[in-house]
Amino acid sequence: MAQDKGILKNLMVGLIYPAVLGTIMFDLVKDSMNVILSPSKWLAYLSVLHIYKIALVISSLIFYSCDYIYTIYTTIYRKKYFTYDFIILFVLIMTFNKINLHNNDKYPNFELILLYYFIFIILYYLWDHFEYKHLKNETKEKKFYRLMVIWEIFYGFAFSILAIYSHLYKTQDGEPSSIYTSIISTFTIFSSTLIFVYLITQKKEIYDQTE
Repeated sequence: MAQDKGILKNLMVGLIYPAVLGTIMFDLVKDSMNVILSPSKWLAYLSVLHIYKIALVISSLIFYSCDYIYTIYTTIYRKKYFTYDFIILFVLIMTFNKINLHNNDKYPNFELILLYYFIFIILYYLWDHFEYKHLKNETKEKKFYRLMVIWEIFYGFAFSILAIYSHLYKTQDGEPSSIYTSIISTFTIFSSTLIFVYLITQKKEIYDQTE
């Protein structure tokens, strides 16, 4: 399979995605330096609330970096994938916004964060399920897409259930009604990220073989 060097892929991986992801990373580095240089803030950032936020920021940053790498390792970048990536970038921005990193007293909006992860998974399912059906022979690439689809179905179900639960069981201020909701939601996002990292390594192997 020949590598697709179309203008849409080059535009996405060479300009649009790095600009968005880079801006978010720059803001995170700037915020981190402000905390490091202000010892009076250290104890505040050791609270349970900020541990949730830091865990969500790290997981989300790795998660969406994997999406960027996935796009780089996509050999045939169809027009609809460009649309998917554009929506994913919007979801990326909204995800970091709803972590409420700049509001020290406000909980992450788990309801919307989980919804955004669910939207991501749906778009990836449409992407990978199409590629899976498009491949006729039982190749290593087809097996890879089967794994992707299984990952998407499992976590799509998990994110949707947790998003609904977070919506139904929250305080008047929009905070989780139970600490277990925050723990389970954070763990689910973190575990999905770890598996995504593994899947990216498999994607790279297939990409290297097609060059």
